Amino acid sequence: MEEFYRPTLVMRQGPQFTRGSARSIEGFDITRALDRCASLFSRYGGHARAAGFTLPTKNIGAFREHLERYGEELLTEEILSPRYSVD
Repeated sequence: MEEFYRPTLVMRQGPQFTRGSARSIEGFDITRALDRCASLFSRYGGHARAAGFTLPTKNIGAFREHLERYGEELLTEEILSPRYSVD
């Protein structure tokens, strides 16, 4: 995430359930993205920049489609440009 400055998800797929972890960048609230497809999860939680989740493995495709659409709506060039603070 630090090198490419993009929201990032990692998932471990099991036969029935998949668990995942997400990290985000300033300007893209990852929990809001998860809130918009809450029905796909068994459970999830977090805050604007980090989240964890569990979903039935059969829902991975729908979850991916949701994230792609949501990202296309919100991830502008401005958000995807790293911000540096100089003292």
